[in-house]
Amino acid sequence: MPENAAFAPAHHAPDPDAVAVYGHASTYLSQAANGALQTLLFLIERREPIIILTGVAGIGKTELARRIAREWRGMFPGLLLVDRAATLNADATAADLLIVDEAEELDEKGAGILLFRASQVALPTILVAARPGEIQHLPESNEIPNVVLAPFTANEVKQLASSLSAAAPLSNDVLEKICAYAHGRPRIVRSLLRTAAVEARLDNAAELMPRHIDAAAAYIAAAQPGEAGMSARDVSLDIAQTAKAAVPERVSPPPSPFPADAHDPVTAPPKTPRLAVIAWLLVLAACLGIWIALAGDDEDATPADVSISADPGPTIADFPLPDLSEPNTPTAAAPPEDAGSAEAPQI
Repeated sequence: MPENAAFAPAHHAPDPDAVAVYGHASTYLSQAANGALQTLLFLIERREPIIILTGVAGIGKTELARRIAREWRGMFPGLLLVDRAATLNADATAADLLIVDEAEELDEKGAGILLFRASQVALPTILVAARPGEIQHLPESNEIPNVVLAPFTANEVKQLASSLSAAAPLSNDVLEKICAYAHGRPRIVRSLLRTAAVEARLDNAAELMPRHIDAAAAYIAAAQPGEAGMSARDVSLDIAQTAKAAVPERVSPPPSPFPADAHDPVTAPPKTPRLAVIAWLLVLAACLGIWIALAGDDEDATPADVSISADPGPTIADFPLPDLSEPNTPTAAAPPEDAGSAEAPQI
């Protein structure tokens, strides 16, 4: 094995750059999106001045609007797509078909342009927003048609993910993970695949694994909306809740195959608790303090505190000395006690 084999990139995992955020790498369109296209075209042919296209964040409204701008330009040569309603100006007045994304940012000036188109020119306008009630400065009227873009089905999510990762087929476990996190929103599918592909490269994996999808979902939930390709806070919160529910419970590790001795770091007996050691040290310190205190009391004692006996004890005068004045005069031995009483025998 080469020395740097552990850092070699995976050649079979999907390329993150091939998974576009808005799906230009795939031409797959859900059944709900096809139905929305047909409904929008029907309303335009019926000369509806304003049409609202709504759906939850990440459902694919912007992608559908861009697809309309690409495919319907032959029917509407003067078609104009405005990415943000805040940038709407007078150039949009004469557009054959006006598509305004991020309609929640519509101001009074933009609303005046739309009302002029509806009343004077009779040219259709499609407003793209998350909910109809978020569009301001327009007259509240129930007569404005609202086309709701429905989420992808589970099979459509799997087909979209497979089409975005055609060079690296995905396992069924990975597809199920993507379905659980995406909730039918194609933009989340693409963001998950892009981020999971990066995780697979860093992991040096030959293919995407369910753990890469989990790591990608955790990153998307924790990252800033702009960094993760999201435009709404509820998308990250939804992914965070799904990721929290998908975390498996902790499993106890298997027993160690090594014998249980002090040299085995896995099965070695636990060390003495730190609190017990601290308690023993405190007891020893207290005993040492008491011993030092008692020794200090003995050294500090004064002569007045010590009682001395009045009897001086025996002296050298109490012991008689032998008389050494006549050293050469022998001394007669004392007769025995019973010798005086006995009479000497006569001869």
